[in-house]
Amino acid sequence: MSIRKRGNSFRVEITFKGQRYNASFPNRAEAQFWEQDMLFKLRNGVDVTLKKDVWTLSEGFSKTYQLEWANTRGEKTQRINGKQLMNYFGPNTLLDLIDTESVLEFKLYCKSERKNTDATVNRKYSCLSKIFTIAEQYKKCNQKPTFIWESEPDGKIRWLTWEEEDQYLLYFDDNQQIKDIIMLGCDTGMRAGEMLSVPFTDYQNGKVNIWVNKNDKPRSVPLTPRVLEMIGRRQMSDPYATTPFRISYSWLRKMIKNASKDLQYPDVTLHTLRHTFASRLVQAGRPLYNVQELMGHKTPSMTERYAHLAPNHGAEDISVLVHRGVEMA
Repeated sequence: MSIRKRGNSFRVEITFKGQRYNASFPNRAEAQFWEQDMLFKLRNGVDVTLKKDVWTLSEGFSKTYQLEWANTRGEKTQRINGKQLMNYFGPNTLLDLIDTESVLEFKLYCKSERKNTDATVNRKYSCLSKIFTIAEQYKKCNQKPTFIWESEPDGKIRWLTWEEEDQYLLYFDDNQQIKDIIMLGCDTGMRAGEMLSVPFTDYQNGKVNIWVNKNDKPRSVPLTPRVLEMIGRRQMSDPYATTPFRISYSWLRKMIKNASKDLQYPDVTLHTLRHTFASRLVQAGRPLYNVQELMGHKTPSMTERYAHLAPNHGAEDISVLVHRGVEMA
């Protein structure tokens, strides 16, 4: 039995009844703990068949990033999540040392120290869980911790009334680009990234064709007269432009945030434009399935959040209660 320092790690070697066991750790304390734990298990007949070459968290994240997240819309978010995971657990920590207790402690840290919401905690959990899933596929870990996910209640949907939309358009009366983005968002339900990246060539035959999006579900949305006029105007004003708008996402979000503060609508964000599109369709009595297709929602449950906005929602159901003595089929 011995613990030797090799480079930046400590390697443990144990020989028991002619069988050799070894593992590497980022520090001596963890190496000593593993050595004592293994000896106890071996002497008490506990199965200790282990996979060799267990990944560190950094190795697991790198491989998972290459396989799952590189060149996707979510790669930036996963880089941020991965960095926070490694800042907390340590990049050289072996995956086998990140157990259920460690994961629960990480949740407490996120909520108490970083003030993360339940949804944000779940996104970080999702990142770590995917790392373990890939490690299991490559046989690079011996255990996967249990993740106790946080519940995410449906939040209140904020949309713009026609009067509120007019207030935002008036606020940006001297900034035609932002006015046009507000109209486009309210009339097509396009996400901010889609509005900024979809080229003129995808505005055809009275529709906008959105091929690349969050859910990898292409969709087409018919254009209202004012959006048709706006797209034509912007293309005529800059014939060499490939996309209608020349503004960064971060700057656009900041402009809307400042406007919401000045107009005293702190709950209105850039994404509110997309909610406005869906809400207006449902309020006008359009079928939820149609709204789902236009929004590009992957599952019906995502669209059902707007169901309560439908005219006479629930009224026909409740009406049966007033027909006393009538037997319902």
